[in-house]
Amino acid sequence: MKRVEAARKAVGDEIVLMVDANCALDLDTSLEFF
Repeated sequence: MKRVEAARKAVGDEIVLMVDANCALDLDTSLEFF
């Protein structure tokens, strides 16, 4: 969680953060959920 918190702090609240904690999805598949 510390890495996610650091990423959020770095990019701010206007950027959508998406995290695949299991590394199960490729970029195209993960974007289908967005």
